[in-house]
Amino acid sequence: MKLSGWLFKSFMGVYRGKEVLVALPYPGSPDAVAVLEVLAAMGGSVFVVVGRVGAIHPTLSVGDVFVPTWGLREEGVSFHYVPDTDFIPKPDAELADALYRRAIGLKGEEEN
Repeated sequence: MKLSGWLFKSFMGVYRGKEVLVALPYPGSPDAVAVLEVLAAMGGSVFVVVGRVGAIHPTLSVGDVFVPTWGLREEGVSFHYVPDTDFIPKPDAELADALYRRAIGLKGEEEN
């Protein structure tokens, strides 16, 4: 099943024996939240968010992979879900570490 439409593009597949859906919302927090709402309403219960970002820092170059360890909530929608103004969003530590190690591994493969 493919759920692509005006809100997002998607692809279905199987990962480690489980059916998964990869959704690519259009840029912007409101669209991302709308996609999460739709997927949750359809029965989704576990979400891994991988985004595209821009960064202005002298040590980053176009094409660099950045694995965040915390985030800012200034996009206008997250306070509706977690109203605590002192809350700092952080990824699952094991997942972030695995992504980081894989990115380092890929960088090493490029250099060989």
